[in-house]
Amino acid sequence: MAFDDAGNDMRVIQVQDSIIEESSIEKAKKCVYNYAKDKDARVSEWIVDKHSFFNKSFLEYLPNIKPRFLNDTPNTAFFPFMNGIVKVTKDGATLLEYGSMDRNIWRSALIDHHIQLQNIFGDDGTFDPTLNPKTDVFPNFLWLICGEDPERFIGTMSLIGYLLHKHKDATRSFAVSIAEETDDETKGGGTGKGILVTALSYLAKTEQIDGKNFRHDKSFVWQRINLDTRLIAIQDLRRNV
Repeated sequence: MAFDDAGNDMRVIQVQDSIIEESSIEKAKKCVYNYAKDKDARVSEWIVDKHSFFNKSFLEYLPNIKPRFLNDTPNTAFFPFMNGIVKVTKDGATLLEYGSMDRNIWRSALIDHHIQLQNIFGDDGTFDPTLNPKTDVFPNFLWLICGEDPERFIGTMSLIGYLLHKHKDATRSFAVSIAEETDDETKGGGTGKGILVTALSYLAKTEQIDGKNFRHDKSFVWQRINLDTRLIAIQDLRRNV
């Protein structure tokens, strides 16, 4: 059982291997029932008969848990995958086992993918364009949309890093603008902007908004944004917004 910082808003949670998910009275009842069934059938039958025993006051007997969540720091980012946590620093990325950091992660925050780390840079620290395009599709995609320009490629990687890094300085916040190399609204398109946003959404929960109909003073313009939303992508934003 967990409370918020003010001691209110009681939540029933289940913790397994440092991963937390919200539970319920019904799930707690089933857990106790299954445990009792393996020990003594009479006890499990009593639980079924006394179903009213499992109510809100019953939760007061559950231990109070104060989770220590895994958060990004100014110099480190964490990405929880199904087979481990990827720790990213300026020196590279490493794959850590769950439980090794004594921190909790919401199950809803897990990225539904088994990750295999691979270095996409050569010995001199620049991108290696000789990667196999069949297995290294995304790095090659970025390389091509950057016009095979090393400086633009590194700049794009930096933008992706900023967008995916969950630690933000409120005094130095930025909006990233992605556009074609033309001022003519009738031209452009098909340059990979949407694919890039979709790729980011696999690593950070993203809400996409139609920019053509976007009005910042419109009522409920942000109604689809939730507490776990990490990125807001306004697609095809009109001029002078």
